[in-house]
Amino acid sequence: MKYSYNFNNFPEVNFETTVEFNYNYYEKLETATNDNDIILARQIDLNDTAKFVNLNIDHSLIYNNKITNFHDQSLYSIVKEMDNIKLNKKNQVYFNNPNNFNDKFFGLNSDVNSEEFDKVLEDSSIDINSFTLAKQFLSENKKVIIEKNIIKETIENSTKDKLFNLSSIKNLNSYVIDYLNNLKNNTLNEDGTTNNIVTIDNDLIPIFSKMSSEVNNNFYYINVGFLIEKFLIENNEEIEDGKTYTSKCVKFFYNNLLDSNIIDPNTPASSNLNIYDTAIKYGKKYLYKIQPVFLMNFPKKNDMHLVNYCLVCDFPYFTKGIDCLEFKRPEAPSMIKFYFEENKGLMIDWNKPVEKQGDIKGYQIFKRNNLNEPYSLIGQIESHSKYDNYNRNKNVSNNLIIQSKTGNLTEFCDKSFDKKNIQLYAICSIDARGYVSNYSSQFAIDYDYNNKKCIIDLVSSKGAPLHMPNLLIPRKTKFFNNDDKIAEQLTFEENVEKVSVYITPEFKAIDFKGERIDVLKSENNYQISFYDYYRQKIKNENITINNF
Repeated sequence: MKYSYNFNNFPEVNFETTVEFNYNYYEKLETATNDNDIILARQIDLNDTAKFVNLNIDHSLIYNNKITNFHDQSLYSIVKEMDNIKLNKKNQVYFNNPNNFNDKFFGLNSDVNSEEFDKVLEDSSIDINSFTLAKQFLSENKKVIIEKNIIKETIENSTKDKLFNLSSIKNLNSYVIDYLNNLKNNTLNEDGTTNNIVTIDNDLIPIFSKMSSEVNNNFYYINVGFLIEKFLIENNEEIEDGKTYTSKCVKFFYNNLLDSNIIDPNTPASSNLNIYDTAIKYGKKYLYKIQPVFLMNFPKKNDMHLVNYCLVCDFPYFTKGIDCLEFKRPEAPSMIKFYFEENKGLMIDWNKPVEKQGDIKGYQIFKRNNLNEPYSLIGQIESHSKYDNYNRNKNVSNNLIIQSKTGNLTEFCDKSFDKKNIQLYAICSIDARGYVSNYSSQFAIDYDYNNKKCIIDLVSSKGAPLHMPNLLIPRKTKFFNNDDKIAEQLTFEENVEKVSVYITPEFKAIDFKGERIDVLKSENNYQISFYDYYRQKIKNENITINNF
């Protein structure tokens, strides 16, 4: 007698997944963290955790009346022992995967871009309320079956279709597909070894069995948790898609809803799984594969006196690739002091700014002769280590670099200071990634020959953008009358809820000495600055620009 299992008719688990990278503060070895695991941080400790990926899964499932007799907490003891345990190859075979039983089709859980759905209706002047049921159907029915020989074509079409932009399909690439297609449903031998045998009528590998008389004809299923696999994504120009996906860890996470004594068949069984993965390297990119896991029971093939209880994985969902990068710019230095020493020059020292991230590793010292000319870099202090994901601006001359081996150097000597003329100075902080702060407070320095000391004029408060050093200058200072630099009739808006930004570049790329340099890239991160005229403050927002 042969048995076949139709895994295309899995119960519909309605789950919404979000994934994001959180960065709290700098660690010296943050790029050398061991990422061959999924290490959980407790929610109460998150503020004291340097960095983590937050994977949030909200899920619900409606059972029928059979759940009342099937649900028994005594069934879950073995499953619970595997909670949050890194699974080796031997343990992974107990999680039976439906994609391994089908040579022609590949199944996965997916999603629909509901915002684009509303936009299509709005652009077509169609009443959104008339399509509530259609939208609900599209959002709740997430299973997709794809013929394996057209997966690549499906991915390409999915990325072009705004309405049915199925992110879990788009997040796939041929390497992951090949990896999944080549997985075999392993059978466990008596000696604990496995064979790669794929036949649809093979027994699923059980985690335990019961006598048929004990089961009392209660055949059903229950969601016992989620199987999560973490992949490291790395660039590789030698392969077609330019990326390689390396499996770093597989873990099972138990569904705590099972600890309830009663599961109501008339109410959606809902719960939340929040994972804070701290086993990540800064600067790397990760992807997570998520599969709902069900405990199911079947009569044992060739022995109807036994009932096998098996862990069966639903179709996988792939998150987007998450870049473990932070883009917050550091604070500018404060408490800047100036004094002149004969035979040395103008001495400048300052305090390291106090900030939570604690990732300031250097400073840039700027100088100019008047308010009408731009600043020039006269020195750059660096104390970065080999573990920092640091890329120096290639326009900075090596002659200007001062390496601080002992730590954070906060002083500089300008040997070119001209005692006969007024000169202006500003300092910027550099963090471990090479991001630079806005200008510090800007000072004009004049030398008093009679008293042999520096006369200092605060020309601008701190916070001026690098491309607009005169943005925050007051109307009048000790040395300068700035009436001609103050805009009297500023165009401004109040209570703004939405801002549209239009970018009309004159070129996308330039040819420099035979080398093409892409100036605008979709994957680049950009920043837009808003100036609060009343509070004299600047707010920066990170933006991305798609489809360049």
